[in-house]
Amino acid sequence: MQLVNIVGPLDAYSETAQAVIKTECFHPENIRNVLRGFSHLLPYEDENPYRPLLKKAKELAALAGKDDAETDVDTGTDVAEMSERIDKLHQNTAKIDEKIQNIKNAIFEEEQVASQLDVLSETDCDISDLFKLEFIKFRFGKLAKTVYNRLSFVEDEKLFIFIPTSINTDCVWGMYFAAAENIEYVDSIFASLQFERKFLSSKIHGNPSEARRLLTEEIEESEKALKEAETHKKELLTEAKSYSGAVLRTVDLLNETEELKKFCGKTGKNFYMAGWVPSENIKDFEKELIEYIEQGHTLQETGEKYGFTYKEMRDFKTRYNRNQRKLAAGIAVKPKGRPRKDGTALPPSVQQLSKLSQLQYELASKERYIKRLEMENELMRDFLSLTQRK
Repeated sequence: MQLVNIVGPLDAYSETAQAVIKTECFHPENIRNVLRGFSHLLPYEDENPYRPLLKKAKELAALAGKDDAETDVDTGTDVAEMSERIDKLHQNTAKIDEKIQNIKNAIFEEEQVASQLDVLSETDCDISDLFKLEFIKFRFGKLAKTVYNRLSFVEDEKLFIFIPTSINTDCVWGMYFAAAENIEYVDSIFASLQFERKFLSSKIHGNPSEARRLLTEEIEESEKALKEAETHKKELLTEAKSYSGAVLRTVDLLNETEELKKFCGKTGKNFYMAGWVPSENIKDFEKELIEYIEQGHTLQETGEKYGFTYKEMRDFKTRYNRNQRKLAAGIAVKPKGRPRKDGTALPPSVQQLSKLSQLQYELASKERYIKRLEMENELMRDFLSLTQRK
């Protein structure tokens, strides 16, 4: 990993930051830790306008499902418009969910009423009239069949009348009637008989057979409305999925660009950025720059394409040419920092080159080593001649 410093004009920050982020190999370092003592360096204090929008888009994507496919949805770049549309999609989805739940509750209630009508099938009276009785009260429910068979012993008191409406294998459904002044006492009697009371729905009108027919029609209409609401919800979720995916793809890079400002600094004219990049990525980028220059483009054109000034490109080309001359002469381009403990291996800068260049470097190094030995040998001969030792 190598620490890279990036400096550029303030108006080029966004373009530079996005290019750095797209490399996916840049690990930012706090610039204040790199440029310590630089008093003119100021932090970015801008509030990130994309963070709340990104949060909303992720919540909508979690609700509708993540859309990885590229779509033609045009989200624009206005944060307020995107936020407003996401809020509207959230509200519409919540409303349709509430509508679906209300319809399901209505169907459940209608089915409960239908189950009551099923045990009132042998009753041929207007059920709604029972709720209009003033001096007589009634209760509807079920008794165990064994208790119903012994009910005649209690019924002798003539305080109530029990009318069965449906007799099943284990229980008997029915209604008991009593005078309004005796209803509490009669209720206690039936409570001791474990009478399970069921409250009849006020939606029942007419005799049970007529009410059952009307109720069946209501259930069919409710189920139809439920299907329409679920279809509408599916369409809303499809729209929310595609739009939230498009917003995420648009805003994600802009949000990262703003978040990167936490690690950067600025002066009156320039921005400053630092980060760690793998060595092989730097070599690949340098190779790309050199190939572009060798195609006949000037340093000015290369800088405009890759976002560098002419001075930066000139300095880069000077360093590159100097390093190439050193390699051709068998002089290793030493990296910054402490030298390697293992001196037998090729330097990292040479290891990045082709096999032919590495061989040329080794031959040049051996030639330099031979020349050094020849000079030492000649110096030793001169020394011996001076001391007259043969």
